[in-house]
Amino acid sequence: MKGLILAFVFCLTSLASLAADTTIVKLMQKVIELNVPTYYHNYYYVLDKAENPKMEEFHWIDLQWEKQEFRTKLPWDEFTNAIKADTSTFKWSAYNFPKAKCIDKDHLPRHNPHVRIIRIMPANTPKKVIDSLEAKDQIVVVVKKGATKKQIALQEKKMLARYEAKWPEESYSVFIFSKPIFSSDRQYAIISVELNGGGCHYAFKNINGRWELIASFLCKII
Repeated sequence: MKGLILAFVFCLTSLASLAADTTIVKLMQKVIELNVPTYYHNYYYVLDKAENPKMEEFHWIDLQWEKQEFRTKLPWDEFTNAIKADTSTFKWSAYNFPKAKCIDKDHLPRHNPHVRIIRIMPANTPKKVIDSLEAKDQIVVVVKKGATKKQIALQEKKMLARYEAKWPEESYSVFIFSKPIFSSDRQYAIISVELNGGGCHYAFKNINGRWELIASFLCKII
């Protein structure tokens, strides 16, 4: 239990801090709506400490516009100047996002969703050996002597299902939200979102109190 407490903290905050940052809260509600899958029923991980969006490789031609009418109005100079001037520390654990669990870099999930190591072991294998292998995220399939290929396959399927239930997708995916960067009038904002090596930068406009996506850029799909 102590390890779990160290590994992550729920994104909680006081009402006072929420009141002071309602612009960020409302923006992030839209960002989360666009990026966090609805099948993450119980929770999702968020890297707690946020950095500024990385713009070094940005070119205007990369912009994919959602709202063409804002093509010439995005205050790009204000964004770049704000990023250069910003040296603040920003943590998402200061905000109250439902189902979000904030986690630091030292406690990222170790589970690799792309690798399945299956061990076929005899029925007399000591329990401590099985426990040791499972602690390394290996799937142990214990079979009786003389088991047929069909029986082994069925047991393997059963153990694989148990393994997948132990490691739902939420357990190994970590969302990395950058600091939100606002225009001077706080009517425009940009933010980057990364997940499992992929991600995108987004530009938003505040329209009648609601943040609307107007452009995306520097997207990487894996």
